[in-house]
Amino acid sequence: MNVGMQPWGLGDSLWERLWRRWVGWQARRARKRLYPQYADVQSGSKRYPLGFFPQKVSDREIHFIAYSQIPVQPQKLILQSPHLEKLVVLDILVGKNSMLLSSAPVSAVCFAPTTPGNDIQFDVAQISQHISLRIGIDDAYPKLTLDDVLPLRANLLGKGFE
Repeated sequence: MNVGMQPWGLGDSLWERLWRRWVGWQARRARKRLYPQYADVQSGSKRYPLGFFPQKVSDREIHFIAYSQIPVQPQKLILQSPHLEKLVVLDILVGKNSMLLSSAPVSAVCFAPTTPGNDIQFDVAQISQHISLRIGIDDAYPKLTLDDVLPLRANLLGKGFE
């Protein structure tokens, strides 16, 4: 048997294998610290509410914008209004990425507080990265304005990383 060859594997000494394992563990640890989207969302993270600031864009569209103070992964969008059936969600953005599958509007009733199963896994929003929500009036109601369907509230619940 050669001096460099060990019986447990392909020319690696025990110390070389332990060193590679330790380096890999350190790399995974650093990746989880720098990029929380790779971290296990379920382990040790709390659920936080996130409120929005409304900004009226036109008579038929309103934007809600929020900035998180810690990295957060939004999981549930809650819309509250007595006129949800007349509203549509035009887009949900985390940073520059849209969280809707298509460009078609989604009924706001899908995000009512009493709707079962509306938990969604959004992308992780980093510190001070904007989360934006565009809501408009459904085209089936052409004469309505936002003043007719207000008050409207929007909130997000999400897992936070500290």
